[in-house]
Amino acid sequence: MRREYLVCYDYGQGGVWGLVRAETPEEIRTKYPELLVAPSRQPWMTDEWMSAIEEKSAYDLDEKPRGLLAAILAQRIRE
Repeated sequence: MRREYLVCYDYGQGGVWGLVRAETPEEIRTKYPELLVAPSRQPWMTDEWMSAIEEKSAYDLDEKPRGLLAAILAQRIRE
């Protein structure tokens, strides 16, 4: 069953958070090894923070990459 997983792209001086819909965390790690899959919501994340992530940074692993996922793919090309 597909569900949303909280992910973080750690760029060294901070991180970009998002939600990725997938079957398993392993499916996300296989396609985007740059992402860390959080085991649960972080204690410092307020309801407002989570609402903003859900509204602006929610992705489906099977859809065309956009936002954070597109940026990760573009970074791979530059490297």
